Amino acid sequence: MKIGVVADSHDNLPKVESAFKKISEEGIELVFHLGDYVAPFTIRKIRDFYSGKLIGVFGNNDGEKVFLTKMFDVYHWEIYDPPKLVEIKGKKFLLFHSLPEFEKIDFNIDYVLFAHTHRVYIKKGNVNFLNPGELCGYLTGNSTFLIIDIEKNEEEIVEVE
Repeated sequence: MKIGVVADSHDNLPKVESAFKKISEEGIELVFHLGDYVAPFTIRKIRDFYSGKLIGVFGNNDGEKVFLTKMFDVYHWEIYDPPKLVEIKGKKFLLFHSLPEFEKIDFNIDYVLFAHTHRVYIKKGNVNFLNPGELCGYLTGNSTFLIIDIEKNEEEIVEVE
């Protein structure tokens, strides 16, 4: 099973469209969004190009939590205050926006997914720490997301044009 991981979309609708077209073309049925959607209309744009399952957490720039939650509810998606623990096919994923100190994390986790820094980060080990970078491309100039293949324990960084 492949899982998409996106973060820090910051209302960049052309990048959201491009990323979720690619995610749909790959046949990915589950996406984790690690926060900083910013405005609720970004959720509608995601839905225009992606009909699979979306589980998200709020980021520090998500001030419209009430309306973001309503948009998620409309599409039968899930959004939470971080951290959120999700188990998929026997693998445990801990979702954050801003990662706390590593020693505070229960290491009975397979994947710790985080964002906020806008930079891709992959540290593999007993616990895989992954940051998909920024979808918006505003700070680094790179617009990226990750695809995790949980059967192969592999990650692919996908650049968005």
